[in-house]
Amino acid sequence: MITEQLKTFEQNLPKKPYCTDELQYGLRIRSRNIAVIRRYIQHNKPTSVKYLAFDIDYAGVTEHIRNNCLPPPNLIAYNRKSGRSHVFYCLGVEVYTVQNARRKPLELLAAIEQQLCLELEADQGYSGLICKNPLHEAWEVQEVRQQPWDLAEFLEYLEIPPKRASRKAAYGLGRNVSLFDDTRFWAYAQVLSYRLSGAKEEFFNAVLNYAIQKNQQFPAPLSFPEVQATAKSIAKWTWNKYTGRMSDDEFSLIQAKRGSKSGTARFHKTLEQRVMANLYSIMGLGQKEIANLLFTTQKSVSVWCKA
Repeated sequence: MITEQLKTFEQNLPKKPYCTDELQYGLRIRSRNIAVIRRYIQHNKPTSVKYLAFDIDYAGVTEHIRNNCLPPPNLIAYNRKSGRSHVFYCLGVEVYTVQNARRKPLELLAAIEQQLCLELEADQGYSGLICKNPLHEAWEVQEVRQQPWDLAEFLEYLEIPPKRASRKAAYGLGRNVSLFDDTRFWAYAQVLSYRLSGAKEEFFNAVLNYAIQKNQQFPAPLSFPEVQATAKSIAKWTWNKYTGRMSDDEFSLIQAKRGSKSGTARFHKTLEQRVMANLYSIMGLGQKEIANLLFTTQKSVSVWCKA
């Protein structure tokens, strides 16, 4: 019987997931109606996270969760013979991983995933691309919690270290955060030279190639569709919105207006905040919410967005 939880799982699958019946024969991209009958399936879209999934290599994960007071998962898909499993946490609101995403939720989710992985004693080498398909009869499926998770709820069970390593993590969602930040800062530095010659396509290709190279440095690289989606969103936003450094004449004008070099110094200091403020504004966030996210005043956000 297909329960409401399994219906939710199926409804949130990518339109064309990676899937397979036998891992040793590799993965194929298939339409959703074909992929759902495969033993293994891609559970998250390339641009967002709806399910945190963990690969458990030992039997008795439910006892481990209960004995250590860990967050109860929504679904567990077991191998009947070995007891090994995939544990799933369903998010009430999916978290996006591309350029137009809010960075704070993704960084928090990456930190939560990292801590959960440690406390569940899950496989850190798990790529997170595909999972045991809970819709397939090959697996024994247990439903533990019915309600989806809000990010804040995880903090009632987990103690996230003050100095998060998520930005540097080479596995899980830490890869998305690292890839996003490395690629966007590289794009910010390079876009002007491409824009002056009108080489838009070349710029998009350069951003993608850079992202591919950075991705290969991870022990378990992200899938190509994930890298491609991230690179495309960064290149598009950077080409259309990022102004980059000003010319010498423009800097001189700013210096004259402000009357001192300190004004220019302040401008450089807030450049990243200015970029993110405009990004959040494009996403439809209010100035007060943007100010809270960037730890600044609403007045500053108003000035930055108008500029």
